[in-house]
Amino acid sequence: MISGKKILLTGGAGFIGSNIAHALIYQNQITVVDNLVNGNQKNLSGLSGNNNFKFEEKDLLGENSLESIEGIDLVMDFAAHAGIRDIGSDPKKYFMENISITANVLEFMRKKDIRDMIFASTSSVYGETEKQPIPEDWPSIPISSYGSSKVAAEALIHSYSHYYGINARIMRFANVLGKNSNKGASYEFVRDLKKDPTMLTTFGSRYQTKSYIHVSDCISAMSNLFENSKKTDVFNIGTEDVLSLESLVSIIIEEMGLKDVKVTFGGDKLGRGWKGDVKSFILDISKIKALGWKYKYNSEEAMRLAVRELLEQNRFGV
Repeated sequence: MISGKKILLTGGAGFIGSNIAHALIYQNQITVVDNLVNGNQKNLSGLSGNNNFKFEEKDLLGENSLESIEGIDLVMDFAAHAGIRDIGSDPKKYFMENISITANVLEFMRKKDIRDMIFASTSSVYGETEKQPIPEDWPSIPISSYGSSKVAAEALIHSYSHYYGINARIMRFANVLGKNSNKGASYEFVRDLKKDPTMLTTFGSRYQTKSYIHVSDCISAMSNLFENSKKTDVFNIGTEDVLSLESLVSIIIEEMGLKDVKVTFGGDKLGRGWKGDVKSFILDISKIKALGWKYKYNSEEAMRLAVRELLEQNRFGV
């Protein structure tokens, strides 16, 4: 586990970021920066009294928004407008903001001479591929603005690494599940079934198959890469199995103790749930496995655990 570091965690009030803060706070000093548009301070509950923790509400679109922060030796950049389905209404806004955030974080690192970085990218950079599982060296041809923004952000990181000696671990995540989530299939289906336990309508086709990973496994992967990868490089983070959407829905219904739920599946003729979505994917994770990492939960186990965590949190507003 990462220890003894002074960490800047951008997007730290969001889903993955807040889980990182809780996992690392006792062995590191963490400054969380978040504008609270997508994040929620509830996710950081219990940390405010810790001497190792500091929260600053800042908008990272400001070029000098991080200027006052000193003494950082590791930047974890998890600030972004995440997701695919929500971006369709204003693709340019999401695309430009995601790039600008990464550019401003990199400028902060350059000016403060900070060399270590962990960056949250996404499997969406690959788009629709002919090869499964997808290796890191497969061409990035995204079909969503979100995926495109992450490709551009990765390119910026590589250029800054070349010029300024930044060592960045770029993590391309599969679908991440767990507590503090506020979007995605697990959260949305549980929310909808809490509202009406007799029926569920999905956007996707029942035959879609995707890989899922629990957020705790993402954090263990991140720690592994920080210890074992000493140069800027890209790593897939996921599991080696998939769930069909039909199986996913069945797991959620079972974990919620429901019966006789009428499920209506959607999806277009190509099996996508929405524009920018893909019918199926699984990542090749042999690269990070060669560094000694392995996930604890497969896709089904991650989904079951995530549903239990979400039910325990009960943040559905119903």
